[in-house]
Amino acid sequence: VAALAQGKTTVFDTDDFMVIKNAILKIAGIDEPKTTAVLKSMSVSLNVVSDHMRTLVCTLADGCTFAAEGRGYVLRRVLRRAVRQAYKLCPDFPKDRSFLAELVPTIVKLMGPFYPEMIEHEKRIQGSIFQEESRFVLTLEAGLQKFQELKSKVENSKIIGAADVFLLHDSFGFPWDLTQILAEESGLSIDRPGFVQLMEAQKEKSRADAKFYKFDSDDSPWILLAPENQILEKEYCGYHWTGPEVTSEGTVYLSEVISKNRVSRVRQLKNKFFELVLYKTPFYPEGGGQTSDLGLVRLQSTKGLVDFEVLDVRKTPSSIVHLLKQSELSDESHSSLRSEDLKTLFSCDVIALTSKETRLATMRNHTATHLLHKALSIELGNDVRQAGSLVNAKMLRFDFTFPKALTPAQIITIENLVNQQIWKATEVTTHVDVEISEAKNMGAMAIFDEKYEDKVRVLQIADFSMELCGGTHVKNTGQIGALKIISEGSVTAGVRRIEALTGQGAIAFMRAQTSAMQENADVLKCNPHDVHTKIVQLKDKLKETEDRVDKLTRRAVNLVANSYVDNSIHLDKGVDLVIAEHKCDSIGELEILCDRLKELTQAIVFVVGVIDSKMVCLCAAPKEHLDKHKKATAGNIIKEFCAILEGKGGGRPDFARGGAPSAVGLDAAIGQLGGIILKLVNI
Repeated sequence: VAALAQGKTTVFDTDDFMVIKNAILKIAGIDEPKTTAVLKSMSVSLNVVSDHMRTLVCTLADGCTFAAEGRGYVLRRVLRRAVRQAYKLCPDFPKDRSFLAELVPTIVKLMGPFYPEMIEHEKRIQGSIFQEESRFVLTLEAGLQKFQELKSKVENSKIIGAADVFLLHDSFGFPWDLTQILAEESGLSIDRPGFVQLMEAQKEKSRADAKFYKFDSDDSPWILLAPENQILEKEYCGYHWTGPEVTSEGTVYLSEVISKNRVSRVRQLKNKFFELVLYKTPFYPEGGGQTSDLGLVRLQSTKGLVDFEVLDVRKTPSSIVHLLKQSELSDESHSSLRSEDLKTLFSCDVIALTSKETRLATMRNHTATHLLHKALSIELGNDVRQAGSLVNAKMLRFDFTFPKALTPAQIITIENLVNQQIWKATEVTTHVDVEISEAKNMGAMAIFDEKYEDKVRVLQIADFSMELCGGTHVKNTGQIGALKIISEGSVTAGVRRIEALTGQGAIAFMRAQTSAMQENADVLKCNPHDVHTKIVQLKDKLKETEDRVDKLTRRAVNLVANSYVDNSIHLDKGVDLVIAEHKCDSIGELEILCDRLKELTQAIVFVVGVIDSKMVCLCAAPKEHLDKHKKATAGNIIKEFCAILEGKGGGRPDFARGGAPSAVGLDAAIGQLGGIILKLVNI
């Protein structure tokens, strides 16, 4: 419509795109094309760069990041195609600059009034693109060189083989479509079907290595127990379990009775496990970073109570599916149940049970994750965006966009911000069935890669935090107890990861730390508070001892060095050789001896010793010798000598080192050293 309104035949010629394309030409240092032919020759590159840059800036502003898989990998491929076209426009663009990053201000100025998040995150967007482009330019050069090599091997078929396309993809970071473009530009094609087969083979290997069952490939039939109802089969109702607490084998369970008319369908898989679908399940299905509820499904069958262990609860496009295992029925030796037996077994009321302790621990970690997210944005700025999370009963893990490592002071501040909210014992409020537009107007944060229904749940922690979330949470922040950050590190470029513990997990961690400190104090025979001081004292004492040992070693070396020089060997053509077969405990002692011998003589110095049953040798050649005998270098002497003992070595012409896994035959090898040197001298 925009193209028609402006009398253009393509959207790429509309006003907005022309602004971007003119900026591209300016960055590339290209004057306004004088002829239609010149403009036409650049049109593909200009269109690709301008279109892809709009995509990059929009998605990065929304919180997406470059990654090796998923949405981040799609974004990475978009950038790489844009870089390829940009460098076609300007092959000699300086390596210390980023072509695409310099285009960001133009995109933001053009689209920012409609997408304010672009303006808010412009610096972060530029930084992300700069880093990603800088890394790819290096691989692009190596990949282009490899492509030229592969292209030269193509004969009459005019097809680049599947193995070569896969090599560029797997080893050089070239997506197959980029290789295809390069091939087409050279009048070639690629073996796309063969490449797909190789990729599938790689995926199959990965799947074979993974410990996950292929549910989609299992065609075991479903046994219908109630009419299918996708609305009820996808509904989760476990925020508040309605039954009494049940204790079994020392574990306290939350319970809920599910009448038989809520048992929708069941099937037994080929691996003897079971899949069950319920109407309105109380078991939380994995999602939003929170792992699924585990527990038991207890059947009140005609044979008495039968317990099925709930191994996983996951969402499918049509329902929430529970993966079950029964100690007897799921045993490999047990025959599969007939359809009639399955129907009879599950045609009864069901008691759902989940561990109370596990559920509460997961709730503590999930609410703490929301507090952590807000604390990060307070301390690090609004550019921080969630890039992934994991919440289970043991710990919480939170990935976020940030360009550099956090300082110890920042980590302490973030931890304090969260704990202050915990100790306020603030009420946690859940707003249900909120229109998505209303939720955003309320200021609720949403996660980029999450798909939300028209009506959502909003979790609010007083005036501190507000996010869209369907997970389970505590009623009061005081129930979290405390939060302890246990690690902070890099996940990928521009993405950091924090791992933390809450409640009993935090206490257990700190107890372990205290216990370890006490053990160290016992070893050092001091008070735990004095461990650091004691370590510093021991470190200083160790340094003094090492200095004393070094002085004694040098003194001992000086005593023996003259004796080695006195026994120097005179070879032909004015070449002198000093061999020092020295008994020692460290390579450092050999290095000290070699340095001392170099001071005492102008001969070739060869120092050899045995350390931990392995041969170690050093060789030094003086400048005067090297000026006369270009091939008789220290590096060549070491290589030839070590080869006799099946070892390796090398180095500079004036100094080299080597070794062998065994000292067997060392005396015989030393006997050949003079011959090795003369052979090199005579070359």
